Amino acid sequence: MNPSCATQPLHPRAGSAPRALGLLIAIALGLVTLTPHSEAEPMTGTRPSALAGSWYSADPRELARSIDEHLARARPLAEVAAGPPIAFVAPHAGHQWSGDAAAQLYRLLEGPAGHWVSRVILLGPSHYQGFRGVSLLPVAAYQTPLGDVPVDTAVVAALLEQPGFQTVRTAHAQEHCLEIHLPFLQRVLERPFQIVPILCSSLNYTEWARIAAALAAHVDEHTLIIASSDFTHYGDRFGYVPFRGDPDTNLRRLDLGAIETIVRLDPRGLEDYKQQTDISVCGYRAIGVLLEILRTEKLWSLWGHERPVARVLDYYRSADLVGEFNGSVSYAAIGFFHAGDLLAGPLYPPRLRAVVAESRLELNASEQSYLLELARQALREKLEHGRTPHVESFPPGVSAEKLRTICGVFVTLESHGQLRGCIGSIEGREPLCDGVIHNALNAALEDPRFPPVRREEVSDLHIEISVLTPLREVFGPQEIEVGRHGVVLQRGGHRAVFLPQVAPEQGWDRETMLTQLARKAGLPGDAWRAEAKLKVFEAQVFEEEHP
Repeated sequence: MNPSCATQPLHPRAGSAPRALGLLIAIALGLVTLTPHSEAEPMTGTRPSALAGSWYSADPRELARSIDEHLARARPLAEVAAGPPIAFVAPHAGHQWSGDAAAQLYRLLEGPAGHWVSRVILLGPSHYQGFRGVSLLPVAAYQTPLGDVPVDTAVVAALLEQPGFQTVRTAHAQEHCLEIHLPFLQRVLERPFQIVPILCSSLNYTEWARIAAALAAHVDEHTLIIASSDFTHYGDRFGYVPFRGDPDTNLRRLDLGAIETIVRLDPRGLEDYKQQTDISVCGYRAIGVLLEILRTEKLWSLWGHERPVARVLDYYRSADLVGEFNGSVSYAAIGFFHAGDLLAGPLYPPRLRAVVAESRLELNASEQSYLLELARQALREKLEHGRTPHVESFPPGVSAEKLRTICGVFVTLESHGQLRGCIGSIEGREPLCDGVIHNALNAALEDPRFPPVRREEVSDLHIEISVLTPLREVFGPQEIEVGRHGVVLQRGGHRAVFLPQVAPEQGWDRETMLTQLARKAGLPGDAWRAEAKLKVFEAQVFEEEHP
């Protein structure tokens, strides 16, 4: 038996994509209509539980016992942070499937740690009906076996006045992604709280920020924000098989790509990753809206005057529970904290750490020495014999897989302590080993700042290589860490780059570095303050030993 985030856990069946497509067609044909909220419509009544007896127990005592068992297996707040999370991404399958992952987040709100919460904004995907924008249900409360959870009707009414917000009642009738969290909230929060339940359907990337801005107006120091989403739905039954072979490692790699964009608060990166992979993360739009809220700088005063920081507290797949991958769903628990609260510890849980290490392309000492010698060999052969070396095999201790990985790389040449040439590619265009050869030659012969290196100079050259991580756009200059990040600045047709080691070598702080970078791009020194696009990367830097 395998779960689907859109089906009852005890009765699995096909996923909801065909149903959603059919509903979208029906909407287009006018067979299904949307029900906008009427200003005169009173917010009364209770939405009955759609999950009791299937996704979780209908018996209040049994449900409470089950929730408490999940919480007991989770880490306490004292092991994670000095303060509770202010927002999180939590899974929404039946409790028997994703309950342990969700509990890793909810336990951090137990007792006094959750006393600050009086409002919970719940964002999730509409699994059963498609529509344009987001939908709120104007009712007084949501029902669970543990009692009624009141809706913040004042906030709901205010949001329904905003563009993009509406009421599609039929979308809420059997939807599980919001209700599944309520019993956890009821068990951990000791003080009364209200919810703002929101379903996201058809929203393009540019609309995420508009929806987030409307929600941000209702975020205060007592507001917890939850994005409800499962991660990859893999297998023929979900219509998503993007790879063949080794689903264990490949699924973790696929999920990690999306998770990495989330932990760095990068909604654009999440959208790009979705477009590149078509990853079946059902709540990616809800997550995108959450990330836009967390990037709202005027809210940072609520969160220690700094951008929140993230940690992935748990990750597993339904396949890890049942032992086979035919129809697996992935679950991740991602918490966002005040920057000063998060305790030291690994960013990712054990099941992701090995994949993280693989993706970083860390080169060992033998691989670094090999690439440095390859660069020097390229200079000798070109300047002495007029030919360019070609790599066909690698010595023991040097990974062919790593050195044939396509990635950005720079080669820097110095002579007697002075720069003699530096050229590279920021974004990978060729295998690393080939990039080292070509950029060593370009640094020697094509850097317009210097005359070409002569054959007799080669023995006096000192070689440094910088292997780059992929570029990512940053929200603002405050995200740039001097010494860790290389920076690309672009405005119009002007562009310039500094490697991570440049600023520390020059003794520059962040503002000085950005001013110098703008001037290098042929722009005014303050161009980085407005209208310039900033991207960052990291680098593994290694060099020849000095004689």
